[in-house]
Amino acid sequence: MKIMELNAVPYGSTGKIAQNIAKVATESGHEAFFICGWTKGRKKSVNDHNIVATNFLSKLYHLIISKAFGSDGYGSYFMTKKIIKWISIIDPDIIHFHIMHDGFLNLPLLIKYVKTNNIPVCWTFHDCWAFTGGCPYFTQSECNCWKDGCNECCNTKYSKKASSNWKRKKEMFSGLNSVYIVTPSEWLAELSKQSMFQDYNITVINNGIDLNVFKPKVSNFRSDYKCQNKYIVLGVAFDWGERKGLDYFIHLSKSLSENYQIVLVGTDKKIEKSLPENIISIHKTKDQNELAEIYSQADVLLNPTREDNFPTVNIEALACGTPVITFNTGGSPEIIDSKCGIVIENRSVENIKKAIIKVCEEKAFSTEDCVKRASKYNEKEKFKQYIDLFLSMVSGDR
Repeated sequence: MKIMELNAVPYGSTGKIAQNIAKVATESGHEAFFICGWTKGRKKSVNDHNIVATNFLSKLYHLIISKAFGSDGYGSYFMTKKIIKWISIIDPDIIHFHIMHDGFLNLPLLIKYVKTNNIPVCWTFHDCWAFTGGCPYFTQSECNCWKDGCNECCNTKYSKKASSNWKRKKEMFSGLNSVYIVTPSEWLAELSKQSMFQDYNITVINNGIDLNVFKPKVSNFRSDYKCQNKYIVLGVAFDWGERKGLDYFIHLSKSLSENYQIVLVGTDKKIEKSLPENIISIHKTKDQNELAEIYSQADVLLNPTREDNFPTVNIEALACGTPVITFNTGGSPEIIDSKCGIVIENRSVENIKKAIIKVCEEKAFSTEDCVKRASKYNEKEKFKQYIDLFLSMVSGDR
């Protein structure tokens, strides 16, 4: 079986998931290809099975028109023609969509080709973009207009074209018979069943992680950062901002006692300038092993995300024996049970502070229970579920 993975970027959780599914497929005796959009520092073609499809100018122009007209997913016409040419040459048995926006490609052009050639498609929804007029998420705005046309869009970033984009998507996806929708969380599956995709096959396959990498580890992290005798409150993200709850860490840095040390991973120079001096800022780790060492040395992972699907940072922390505190939003609380973390309903700084004290000072959760919970999310087992799904789709059993 030939499998083609398509994702807007090669990095972050979605990029890793797409590439690792391809890796598991190859290890299982199949042939897999990964095509992504342009990213700084990536060569146009990494090798015959890993291809960077777009270039800097194409992506820049696409993002500009997206910002001006709210039309992400409708640019990159000529680059998408190239992608279609690669598809025709490779002749995959199945195409696996991931993030299809973010200045990646011209979705109508690709969908038309898929329809014409009746190519089976599995589409993993990593956010809500596919069935809205442009919003990847709408939890904060408490919007429900995506259910029937996005006619009263309350998001000024997307409102210009929200209704017409929604109608174009509905028309585009109608008649796409050989498609199967996968969501990483039950939360997103339920939303998808209320959307324009309600008549499609929808199933849940949770995200997984490499449990050979993410496990309790010993390191010099505490001594290197001079926080041997402090409780470490860790935050990990690769797109820090309001959605990821950066403001909560800033508020906590002013209210937690000196016995606590906040550490943020995944920052950059711009974010770092907005942080108080008592927060340790780490731009990036050299590899996942170093990230696992940081998780292992933390007393708690705080993930105050306001909108999210099924964040792998929660699983990574648990696998390293570290309890998790998160909000009851999206699929984030699905990862946690009563033995390995706390789900906060009322999103106040005071409630977060109480939860941190309970985890750190009362030792409410054990390393063993955290690791046990994470064992449910072995990436090889999760990605094998995708391969089994692909095989059933190609054979016509689904």
